[in-house]
Amino acid sequence: TNIAVKPFKTKYPSTLILGAEYSLEKIKFASNLKFGFNNELGNSTIPRLSIGTELRPFQWFSLLGGTSIGGYEGFQWGSGLSIRLLFLQFICAYSEYGGILKSAKGFSLSASTSLVF
Repeated sequence: TNIAVKPFKTKYPSTLILGAEYSLEKIKFASNLKFGFNNELGNSTIPRLSIGTELRPFQWFSLLGGTSIGGYEGFQWGSGLSIRLLFLQFICAYSEYGGILKSAKGFSLSASTSLVF
């Protein structure tokens, strides 16, 4: 059975992201500047500056931290940790936006598992 579906379009939010990273032996610094071209879902025409740090005291363990300002969310901060066992990498992170602790407007939790070659 064939069913005809009416054509549809979905607008994809377009952005320009400029980034840089500087690495030392056990620490990395990264930043980016995001310019949105429209105010579609997940996008903002207000520029957003983000900075982050990864501290790797051991080859298999990293501490992550960062903050950003601008865009739809305004102020946002986050922290996390990364554990790498052989070719598996596990990352867990916590983030708040719009403030810190009791003054925050929202938060997010994330977890990731990756295969590293």
